[in-house]
Amino acid sequence: MSTATHSLPRTIGAHAVLLTYTAIALFPVIIVIMNSFKSRAGIFGAPLTPPTPKTFDLIGYTTVVGQGDFIHYFQNSLVVTVASLFFVLLFGAMAAFALSEYRFRGNSLMGLYLALGIMIPIRLGTVAILQLMVAS
Repeated sequence: MSTATHSLPRTIGAHAVLLTYTAIALFPVIIVIMNSFKSRAGIFGAPLTPPTPKTFDLIGYTTVVGQGDFIHYFQNSLVVTVASLFFVLLFGAMAAFALSEYRFRGNSLMGLYLALGIMIPIRLGTVAILQLMVAS
């Protein structure tokens, strides 16, 4: 039976890096949730502060419920998301099996190509798409 030994500084360093990454990843989500409870003036006046009694407003939620057909739109999004997720998992599992079991000439190149798609953030492409949409 082998027992792994971990040094305390290495463990603390790893946890510090992971906590820092978690804070960076969750920061935009927290800001969006906080700003959803503010008035428009409160959002543009101080976007990074929590809502105060002066800036607290539920106008965004009342607009969605009152003017939009939220249930219908949510149902459409749910159907598209579940169907897309099903097919992505199905074809992804089949491709992963094929790439792991069968060896061919471009196997490592194909793996690098797929890994590159994971490493490049999607936002880099959306900026260019939005610029094209604005230009036309």
